[in-house]
Amino acid sequence: MLKAYKFRIYPTKSQRTKMERTLDLCRWTYNQTLAYRKDAWEKEGKSVSKYETHNLLPTWKEEKPELNDVFSQTLQNAQERVDLALKAFFRRVKAGENPGYPRFRGRGWYDSFTYPQKDGSLVGVDVGLESFATLSNGETIANPRFFREEETELARVQRKLSKVPKGTPERKLFGWLSGSMRGSLTSDAILPIRLVGIWLTGSV
Repeated sequence: MLKAYKFRIYPTKSQRTKMERTLDLCRWTYNQTLAYRKDAWEKEGKSVSKYETHNLLPTWKEEKPELNDVFSQTLQNAQERVDLALKAFFRRVKAGENPGYPRFRGRGWYDSFTYPQKDGSLVGVDVGLESFATLSNGETIANPRFFREEETELARVQRKLSKVPKGTPERKLFGWLSGSMRGSLTSDAILPIRLVGIWLTGSV
């Protein structure tokens, strides 16, 4: 199972400027790559692979030095997006459809980029039932089981409730206790505590 997390960031003015600059250069790389592959096909009948376009980056960096301010992997990802767009185009043509050819991207149409992750501290996480998580380095994180005591107490109250005659004050009391305890074990009530547990686990 793959799980994605979204985090809101609040960049400073200088960071925002740098991110916008990166987007501009990624968009330039995307458009340049698309133009190169389009020309190669139309003029020479040649199909260019994404790996061949990767080899163009050093030359482009000489012609456009500001590209050196962006990680090579980030620029390569822009080229890979062109490759995916062209593959999707030809796949639809082969299926008998009449798709539009991939378009060049203007500002506002290219609003994300891939940033390389640092090596050396990567770890895979497998979330399980018996344990909270098992890491690829062999480490196991125990399941906090925040509400085990509450669940046990709720079961005890419900057993007593089933034995009390209906209509009696004791029945009403145990019924109220049971309902109150069930409310404390709803997903809405548990979620904030689980999030705290995840935060504490991550900060250990």
